[in-house]
Amino acid sequence: MDHRCLQTVIGTAKCRLPVVLAAIALLQSACVSVSLQRDEVERYLLSQQPAKALATIENRKVESRNRSQYLLDKAMLLRMQDQFEASNAAFEKAKALIEKLDAISLAEQAAAVSINDSQRSYLPPPFERVLIHCFAAINYLQLQQYDEARVEILQMDELLKQEDEIRLPFARYLSGMVFEFNREPDNAMIAYRKAYQAYQS
Repeated sequence: MDHRCLQTVIGTAKCRLPVVLAAIALLQSACVSVSLQRDEVERYLLSQQPAKALATIENRKVESRNRSQYLLDKAMLLRMQDQFEASNAAFEKAKALIEKLDAISLAEQAAAVSINDSQRSYLPPPFERVLIHCFAAINYLQLQQYDEARVEILQMDELLKQEDEIRLPFARYLSGMVFEFNREPDNAMIAYRKAYQAYQS
């Protein structure tokens, strides 16, 4: 994809940021595996009532092994209500917890295999962790906090380097946008090129 074409699309994005991000946000229901219980919460989501969905999950007892899942669900539901700062606060708590779970010895996972899968702590797969950074970055873009969005993109890039099999063109394209907002055209070009290559593959 010609960088000039991308510049045409994005060049005035700071003036029309809500329009640009509205299109990106449409991906959230398709891209993020929001692991909510499939009962009244799902009905609230289908009827576009995220506030009631959030109230429902907050009123339920959260077992410690499901806390990371709860925090990610909460972050997404807050995002759906345009509560971007609160959403990112939940994302940060989820990321910290996920890091702790990563650091735990394999004993818990081994025990879960021998006993019951339901005993495992919820640890998002790598592609979902990439999406955590994506949506946190989008929240920061909505808040016009471009430096903070850049931090998320850099963290995401480190994760992508560790997981060579992950191909998420959207993540690379978002990286390019963030670099554009931070006036880093060279880095933006690299990100757009990677997005184009990922789309091709």
